Amino acid sequence: MTGRRPDGPGSGSLVSQLVRGDLVVEQAAAARPFALPGAARRLAPFGVTVTLAWASAWLARGPASVPLWAAGAALSTLAGLSFLAPWRRLPPAADIVPVLAFVAATAMLVDSVGGVKSGLVMAMLVPVAWTALYHRRSESRMAVVAVVAALLALSVASGDSWAVIARRIVLWGSLSAVLSESIQALRHHLTGLLAGRDQLLLDANALGRAARDLEAALDPLSVVACASRQAAEMASSPATGVAGGHAICEYVLLDGDVARVLDGSGLAETGGFRLEENPYLADVVAVASPRRAAIMLDELTPRVRSIVRRLGLTHAAFVPVKVESAVHGVIAVLGRGGEVSEPLFERLIALGSLTELALRRALDYEVQRQQATTDPLTGLPNRQAFREWHYRRGGRRPFAILAIDLDGLGWVNDELGPETGDRYVTASARALCATMRQGVILARFGGDQFAALVFDAAEGAGCIVAARMLSSLAGLSVDRHPVSASIGLAVGRPGDDPDAVFKAADGALLEAKERGGMCFVLADEGAG
Repeated sequence: MTGRRPDGPGSGSLVSQLVRGDLVVEQAAAARPFALPGAARRLAPFGVTVTLAWASAWLARGPASVPLWAAGAALSTLAGLSFLAPWRRLPPAADIVPVLAFVAATAMLVDSVGGVKSGLVMAMLVPVAWTALYHRRSESRMAVVAVVAALLALSVASGDSWAVIARRIVLWGSLSAVLSESIQALRHHLTGLLAGRDQLLLDANALGRAARDLEAALDPLSVVACASRQAAEMASSPATGVAGGHAICEYVLLDGDVARVLDGSGLAETGGFRLEENPYLADVVAVASPRRAAIMLDELTPRVRSIVRRLGLTHAAFVPVKVESAVHGVIAVLGRGGEVSEPLFERLIALGSLTELALRRALDYEVQRQQATTDPLTGLPNRQAFREWHYRRGGRRPFAILAIDLDGLGWVNDELGPETGDRYVTASARALCATMRQGVILARFGGDQFAALVFDAAEGAGCIVAARMLSSLAGLSVDRHPVSASIGLAVGRPGDDPDAVFKAADGALLEAKERGGMCFVLADEGAG
């Protein structure tokens, strides 16, 4: 498939070819008929036919008038060489000139070998076929008129009766007109088929890009943001997009009966609205089926009606996106003065299917990641998540790491049972979480081990956090067994190795446990 800008009015947007064996039917309206490139190839079969016709005049007795034959041959040659003219600088009306010149040359040929009663009169159909294949319909009809006029002149010159002339004109005029219109109809039919094929290829390319982009998105918000951007790209297509190219494309995320509009970055554009405020959207969600329609203002609530009027929205298309048989959200394309075309609607439905697959994958990935980075007993981040936060820590401020051990958990598990031990852990986790402030992350490594990361540990912030944690555990008991913890604290500078800082905190933790627990020790300093 080759794309090219049209050179003349009324021409198509693509040059397409349908090849069957040795026959090439070309959408010639994509370029001026005699303009390069391509003109020589188009002229070649006609040139061979015409050359044979002119050469046949010398068979048997030869032409009756050699000067007339020579003049016609010269004029025909000039018409055939017209592809050398600077067509890009000539007006479109000049396209018919070589055709009319060839009609006159062919009339000279016919007259030189005996007039309309000779077999070479069939050559008059050559310009009719040429214009039907490669010219606008109006120019094709002009060629038919020129051929009929030439035959009329030849018939009058031969001295035939008016009855014979009339029969001849009616026969050849009808034959030329039928041939011209039939070829034109076939050409336009093939052009439509080729345009449909080209559009299918464009659709496939667009959906292919959408599939690749959606596949690369690993979180749900990225998926729906990508779907919004792809819908906007489809809606802006000059061929199959929203009429006029003016549209708003968005993803409406559902949370029960509340809807939130997300923009192309996955961020909420509005604080949300009740689904019942937009009956079109509510209907699509209720039946879980795509819909496109003209927006009727009297069917909207006053709030939505004012928004529609302010934005100038007139048409809409909604495609629900389902996950596990429930509608997760809706891809919405809202036209401003132009309707959503049927081809665009079909592409949006296909985009919805791709979004469903990508969304299910992203949600599964999110669940797996959540499971991989969350402690199942307390719901806190686990060791893996803590390390990720640890190594992603940025900034130019000091940071602190707190290594925390619950004192006596082993005894609780052995003497009171693992269920009591689990309650001991969860109660401790709740108490520690209650002390968390912005910039502090608490994680459970497993067993009796916890850790905390303080992002900005300037001015003794780490010590404050440790003291607050111990205070939250004081007086807490599980099955009348008091909860106790030991904390080791180490402070790191912006350029310090995180593993080295954690090792220092772990060493301080051992010292805190040796001091009897329920205290914190700052690495390389005294007890708190």
